[in-house]
Amino acid sequence: MPVAALIALAIGGVATLFIVSQWVPVLLIRTAFWATLPLTVAVAIGLAEIPWRWLRYSLLVLLLIIEANGLRHWIPLRDVDHWPEATAWTLQLKDRPLVVAQDEVVAVPLQYYCRKAAGAACPLRVRVVDQPEPAWSRGVTGYPRSDVRQALDAAYTEGRFVALNWKMHDLTADIVRDGRFRRAARFGDAGGAETELWVARR
Repeated sequence: MPVAALIALAIGGVATLFIVSQWVPVLLIRTAFWATLPLTVAVAIGLAEIPWRWLRYSLLVLLLIIEANGLRHWIPLRDVDHWPEATAWTLQLKDRPLVVAQDEVVAVPLQYYCRKAAGAACPLRVRVVDQPEPAWSRGVTGYPRSDVRQALDAAYTEGRFVALNWKMHDLTADIVRDGRFRRAARFGDAGGAETELWVARR
C-alpha cells in the first residue's frame, strides 16, 4: 500500500501540472521542488498506516477535494502572466536588438512566448548572465551564457540592447554601474515584468 500510494500521489502531481498547464502555462523551472518528495512520502506512509480501509480512502478523497478546491480558487486569483505582452513589445522593436536576461527564470517565459508568437525559430537573440550560474538551470533554454560585463560589451558594440527584468531578476543596477548606456524606452506593468531598451552613450 505505501508504494502504491506513493506512485499514485507522484503521478497525480505531474498529471495535475500537465492539466493546469493547458490553461495556465507552468513555466517555473523548479515547479517539481525537491522538498515535495519527503512530503509526498510522508503522506503516502501516513495513509498506508491507517488500519481502516474506509477511513484511509475517505481521507484520500478529502485530500483530493481540498487540493482541487485550492486549485480552483488559485487559477483566477493568481499573479497575472504579463510576459506575452513584454515579449510582443520586444519583437516589434526595429532591427531586433540583443536581449539580455539575468536568469533562466526570465529567459524561459520569453522563449516560450516568442516561439508561440513567431514559430519554433524564435528570432530574438538572447544572452543569459546568471551570477553565479546555478547548476540546475544550466542549458535549459539553450541560449548562450556570459557574465554581465561581456554581455554589456557586446551590446555596446551593437549600440543598444533590451534588458529583461522581473522582481529580483533585475539588471538595472549592473547597467547603471556600467555607465555606458541610457534607458530609451520601457514596457512595464503591475505584474512586475519589465522590458527596457537601453542605448549606448556615444
